[in-house]
Formats: sequence, structure tokens, C-alpha cells
Amino acid sequence: MPKKTICFMVSLFFLTLGVAQAQVSIIYSSSGKQYVSMEIADDWLVNVGSEADSSQSSGKRKEPARLVSAMPKSTGPLWFAVWVPEFLEKIEDAEEYMKSLGLNLLDDVVIAERKFETMSSMDTYYVSGTGTKKGKDMDFRAVFFQLAEDTVFIAIYIGPHEMTLKYGADLAMMVESLKPVNQQ
Repeated sequence: MPKKTICFMVSLFFLTLGVAQAQVSIIYSSSGKQYVSMEIADDWLVNVGSEADSSQSSGKRKEPARLVSAMPKSTGPLWFAVWVPEFLEKIEDAEEYMKSLGLNLLDDVVIAERKFETMSSMDTYYVSGTGTKKGKDMDFRAVFFQLAEDTVFIAIYIGPHEMTLKYGADLAMMVESLKPVNQQ
């Protein structure tokens, strides 16, 4: 067989294998402290910002918590974000904390499930349900992880039901990949 034919067949073989799902590992840190490692699904766009506008913080507050968000490259509204809030110490206070942010993430919220569990050796509080955003139906999932006695890590997802179905495996993988970083 000529060399060009062999190269073409090898190339065709790799192309027909399909797209492998890969991910990239990141370590979430804020204010100079590392908290968790996690995997971000391949082909997701990652953005690093702040939980709040630092220009509006009072003299008493420290630098706002770092917010890391991710969205698939494809079109469609879907938002996944993680952060460690400075003033949330216990997962039992998670819902009150979310209300205190004054964010209007969703309207007409209906809670479908609340449960306390353990994941990756961390106590967790899981909340899921539905709501609306600009008249469109949305699913939401939030997991609050008790990292240390006085530290909570939040992972939250908001998106339309069809995006939940389409990217459910990626979202589950990212949440299940969360592991506390051993502090030295």
C-alpha cells in the first residue's frame, strides 16, 4: 500500500473514533488560599471574577470572594459557578446567605428537593428546583460543601431543562470531581 494511503487510513481511523471527553483540572483559590480542586469539562469556557463588585465593598469587608464560572461553548443559556463566600460558615445557613446576596437569579422559585449528604469526605447540603428567568423556565441545582469548620464552598447551576439534559453528565462530573485541597 502506498504511504499516502496508509497515512489517510490512520487519519480516518482517528477521526472516526469520535470526540473523547476530556477535562482540565483547576484549583480554586481566593484571597491567597487554596480550597478545592475540580475538573472542568472540555469545551467549556471558564471565567474568573468576583462574587461582588469590589468598588462597593465597605472598609470592614475584605476582598470579594473569587467567582469561577463555566459555560459550554455552544449557544444557550447555562451557568455553572463556584465560590467560597467570606461570611458563610455553616451549610445550614446556606439559604439565608443566598437570600442576603440580593441577587435576582430566578423568579417564581419552586424547591423540588433539599438534602444533606456527604461527598468527597465533606458534609453537603443539596438544593434543586425550578424557576423562571426573563419569562423562560429554568432548572437550578446548588451544592454547599462544608470544607472546614468555618468555610463553605458553593457550586451552583442554572439553565433551561433542555440544557440540563444535554449537559447533565458534564455538570455531574464537575461537581463529583470537587476535592478539598490539603492545607499544608
